[in-house]
Amino acid sequence: MAILIVLLYIIFFFCKRYTEYKGKMFASKIEADIENDLFKHFQKQDFSFYDEQKIGELMSHITTDAYNLTNVIKSTPEIILGVFIRFLVVFAFLFFYNKAFGLILLSAFVLNFIFMWNILSKVQKANKHLREIFSNIPSDLEENLSGIKTVRSFAN
Repeated sequence: MAILIVLLYIIFFFCKRYTEYKGKMFASKIEADIENDLFKHFQKQDFSFYDEQKIGELMSHITTDAYNLTNVIKSTPEIILGVFIRFLVVFAFLFFYNKAFGLILLSAFVLNFIFMWNILSKVQKANKHLREIFSNIPSDLEENLSGIKTVRSFAN
């Protein structure tokens, strides 16, 4: 039985490394495509669009949003696959040895899933609010720095 556990751990280790490598390669390609597409989209906009939008906010969308989306694309399959495989292995061992422990684990997993699903909506709202705050920081910084130049020119 110990040999089986070691064998499963070795297989899991190599599968995890492979998915991390492929995920990073895939994510970097996606990030470059997203940034290029956003930049092309911004180039096609009218002059009135740039009058209404702050340049710092647009820069934030090109860099930060593309990076965040890439991280989600890369890490979500890795996390889901890792948790799912671990759960199946633990559930199989517990159910094999004692059906009551296996059912307890299954019910705990289902309750945890329901609890996390409810929290996820709250986290998404908070994340959206933080993104709005962080997107204003570069534009405010740009305005302040350009204001320094104006003030110094008037002071001279």
